[in-house]
Amino acid sequence: MTKSELTEVEKKNREEAAQLFYRTLSINHPHVTLDMCYEIYDKIIEENKKEKK
Repeated sequence: MTKSELTEVEKKNREEAAQLFYRTLSINHPHVTLDMCYEIYDKIIEENKKEKK
C-alpha cells in the first residue's frame, strides 16, 4: 500500500494508528521503530480486506 493510493482520511488513520502502535509497543520493545508500526498497520488493513472478500 502506497501513500499516494490512500484518501486523506486513510492517511490520517494510518498516521494515528502507527503512532499509537509505536507509543504502546516501544514501552516493552525499545527496538520497535515507527516504520515497523506503519508496516504492522498496513498488514492489518490488508488482512481485513482479504477477509471481506
